[in-house]
Amino acid sequence: MIQFQRIFDRYIGFILITIMVIFKPLKTLFKLKDNKRVAIIRIWTLGDTITCLPMIKKLKEQGYKVDIYVSNRSKKVIELSGLADKIINFFPAFIMKPFYYDYVIDTEPYLNFTSIISFYMSKKAIGYSNLYRKILYNYKIKWNSNYHVSYNFARLLEPVGIKFKPDKLLPLEYNKKEINMVNKVITRYKKMKLIGMHLGMAETASHRMWKINNFKELIKKIHNNHKNVIIVLTGSKKELKINKEIIKKLKINKIINLAGIPLGATAYLMTKLSLYISNDTGPMHLSAAMKCKTIGLFGPNLPKRYGPLGKNNITIYKANKMKCSPCIIPYEGKFKKCPYKGKCMDLITINDVYKKVKEILK
Repeated sequence: MIQFQRIFDRYIGFILITIMVIFKPLKTLFKLKDNKRVAIIRIWTLGDTITCLPMIKKLKEQGYKVDIYVSNRSKKVIELSGLADKIINFFPAFIMKPFYYDYVIDTEPYLNFTSIISFYMSKKAIGYSNLYRKILYNYKIKWNSNYHVSYNFARLLEPVGIKFKPDKLLPLEYNKKEINMVNKVITRYKKMKLIGMHLGMAETASHRMWKINNFKELIKKIHNNHKNVIIVLTGSKKELKINKEIIKKLKINKIINLAGIPLGATAYLMTKLSLYISNDTGPMHLSAAMKCKTIGLFGPNLPKRYGPLGKNNITIYKANKMKCSPCIIPYEGKFKKCPYKGKCMDLITINDVYKKVKEILK
């Protein structure tokens, strides 16, 4: 499904952009107002939405009213951030009045359709300069591959005179019901240290995943050497069953399966963990945002671009000698299938990770 969406966006979007750019001179007829109304388009992935939040907060602090256009993938993060004046579903966005906002900031790095909607809804559109879609933007920011993703998002504010570099992520909110949901499970382990692990991966570029057997062996090693540790497995509802099967095979009673709980409950859980170990995926960024010490495992992506932002977080990356790494280039829409079955992730040994765990648990 995702592959079809990308193909549709690439080719149909290209045609629409070519047609719409003809009308770009009409934008000079519209003057900016003083109400500082801005829209932000943020529709893709949990991790990118979390790393985008510092930019949105900075914009709010400068007095802008911010409507955020979302999809089901990003909506909950925006809701729990508390930053939006309005949260609007992106997909019927075409019914919005044309040229309604002073500025529309397109935070998506490669999608054609977000540039089209940005053009349609704004007096001035802001986006990245790296692909053909840039011809629809009034202000273009070059995505810098040497910068962290959160800083590349922050640089989209430069056309409105705001310059800053985030050094941490923003925590999400959670409610009493979500607190009780987690406490009901973990309260009995008050005297134990909780280590969270995210074994899975979103469907985009699944070769970012450290092998399940590696996680199993890591759990065994931690269990055998640290009697006061409980392992907490997280994940989506889809990963709930997989986690159950792993626990069953391991035959270790000091493992809790909390996959499938609401995002707010997961955010609260991370405030109770001593450590979180994750593949390069959304929950890794959530852990960093909740100020939980985080170990991120990298291969197809570079830590300097997508590592868990914040002090004391750790990344393990050993693919620097492989010519194919990094093979994921999100700002160019490149998500190649791995012909080596994730060999770059296999370079990370169980001892590599355990060594970091041991240092943190001291």
